[in-house]
Amino acid sequence: MPSFVLVVVLFVATAWSYHHWIFGGRVSPPGDWLCSLFGAVFGTLLLSSVLAFVTEGRDQLRRVATSFGIALGLFVLSHGFLGLLFSLSAHVRGTGDPSKLGEAASSGDAAEVKRLLDAGADPNGRDAFGNPPLVTARDVAVVRVLLENGADPNRRYHENGETALMQAARYGEDDVVALLIAAKADLELRNETRGETALEIGIQARRDGVVRLLREAGAKDDTVTEANGRPLPPDGGEPFAACRAYLAAIQRWDVAALGALRPRGVSFEEKDARAWKDGRPAEGSLVGGFASEDAATLTLEGSTRAGKERWSYQLAKENGRWIIRREWSVTDDRPG
Repeated sequence: MPSFVLVVVLFVATAWSYHHWIFGGRVSPPGDWLCSLFGAVFGTLLLSSVLAFVTEGRDQLRRVATSFGIALGLFVLSHGFLGLLFSLSAHVRGTGDPSKLGEAASSGDAAEVKRLLDAGADPNGRDAFGNPPLVTARDVAVVRVLLENGADPNRRYHENGETALMQAARYGEDDVVALLIAAKADLELRNETRGETALEIGIQARRDGVVRLLREAGAKDDTVTEANGRPLPPDGGEPFAACRAYLAAIQRWDVAALGALRPRGVSFEEKDARAWKDGRPAEGSLVGGFASEDAATLTLEGSTRAGKERWSYQLAKENGRWIIRREWSVTDDRPG
């Protein structure tokens, strides 16, 4: 019984080692575990023979030596076979490995992307950082090749849950946005960190071309203008009062008040209080804005550590009170 338990332990340990150090991430599942178990069978035979040689003593030397030779031969043959599988597999590093495809996509090498896809690379496979190639691609030719080969335009970036459309909107890549719209990218998906759509990201980043394309494609827009709202009164009314209360809460860093005024999209406990205080006006004067029954868009101006700045705010009315949905600087390209 102890010998049997030892063999089982050796087998499990060997299989785990093969998967963890050799096959995991290099061969697509379930082939990674199948190859690991295959190698573990012969690896266990070899290790068992070595242990038998150590424990049986000189009297059993010939039998142990024979077993060791057989196990060693099987081990060499099996690993030669595994090496052949490696060289033929489209999922081995250098051909179908997602990291290779991701590197080619992010570097703008459309020819290499096409070569890897033709070799069997998965257009939706995630690299070592958990990202599909489409969300790291900035080159329009690379994006076109990926989409033509089955890339899903709605796959997300692993850190913030942004899609390729959101990334392209942030960087003002009009041609990429047009391709993704044509590929039926979901215009209303929101990122996971701030709850923003591609259109909202484009508005905050002041990417006018992107904003126009998304609006023409039918993206939902909560911006209030003179076309769909009324001008705010000279004192700014309730929406401006909510913005002033929000700025005051930032200056005293009242996390509870901030959470009530901006309940979604920002975890204030994790933010740098000093950076937020220095980067926003302590007080602001109304530049202008418009409101509807349940939404408002306004801009205010005030002094920050860097000088006079303008910030825009998008507000919504929920349960009878105005809350901040998002904010962004219109003095520079820094979104709020």
